[in-house]
Amino acid sequence: MKPSNGDRIRPASAEDILAFYGRRLPWRARALAVTDAASRLIGLGGFSLQPHGLTVFMDVATGVDPARHKRVLIRAGRQVMQTARAMGRPVLACREADWPASANLLAHFGFEKISGEGAGEMWALNTAIEPFGGLERPGEGGTGERAWAIR
Repeated sequence: MKPSNGDRIRPASAEDILAFYGRRLPWRARALAVTDAASRLIGLGGFSLQPHGLTVFMDVATGVDPARHKRVLIRAGRQVMQTARAMGRPVLACREADWPASANLLAHFGFEKISGEGAGEMWALNTAIEPFGGLERPGEGGTGERAWAIR
């Protein structure tokens, strides 16, 4: 998909993930890469299959202003959420406190806060699930997975 400003959405490769995070992810993920008009990787978003269901994530590259790429980031998020919903499993996200607008983004995609405060806030599409049912929270010896974290 090619938004009007030259930003693009494409399937993320293992090389994209390694270049973006500087390491391979400790869990399997299906992700989309968002690139700018110069083909620079500006963000990754997707989901990972966890014992509790799916955990969605979106990260924007350091130094990138999410507001300048809002339209393409929302489009990528919609694609991720459409696929995640179609899988028929509970979908969770963990909000990062250092980007206050992330709560609005999660609400935009239909998530509801189910527990925690700040960096430990857990959000779910299906509020009937148990909070932290097998999910490792960031900073607690887990994978450090940050869902819908915008840096």
